Amino acid sequence: MRTIFDDVTEREDREDPDRGSKSHWLLWLVAIIFVVGAYGSWRWASTRKPPVAPPPPASIRDDHQVNMAIQNFNNLMKEDKWDEAEKMLSKEALMELGQQKKSLHDSILGEKYKNKKVVEALTTPSRGETKTTSRVDCALLFEDRQTLIVFLTVINEDGRLAINSW
Repeated sequence: MRTIFDDVTEREDREDPDRGSKSHWLLWLVAIIFVVGAYGSWRWASTRKPPVAPPPPASIRDDHQVNMAIQNFNNLMKEDKWDEAEKMLSKEALMELGQQKKSLHDSILGEKYKNKKVVEALTTPSRGETKTTSRVDCALLFEDRQTLIVFLTVINEDGRLAINSW
């Protein structure tokens, strides 16, 4: 059954046969653009690098994080960067240091090793843990082959691992 609209469309096609083909070309062009765009989107999504995972939150229970914090502190002591090492201290440790009225260098090394340079700072296998702290023993080696054992306590303070006592 034919409608009036079919008659109008057929009459227009007879009068102007090129009019219908122009719209077909435009529809084909739009279809090709969509196919190319979909392929380009798929290609981009499948070949891009995945986003970098965020670092894990600071945790006293993670031995790797505690070891890295202690190692960074020990490296700063070896390199005589005591001011930077002081930035790794907790608020409580900074208050204790202020009450002692000593520098971090003098407080850790004491009077006996005050004028000696730390050649090597190593962690020992001796460790201790509580719910809120982790204690690591460190051996400080000096130029004259003397050794000082320092007990460093690490806490989680404001989302970072900080040295709390020695």
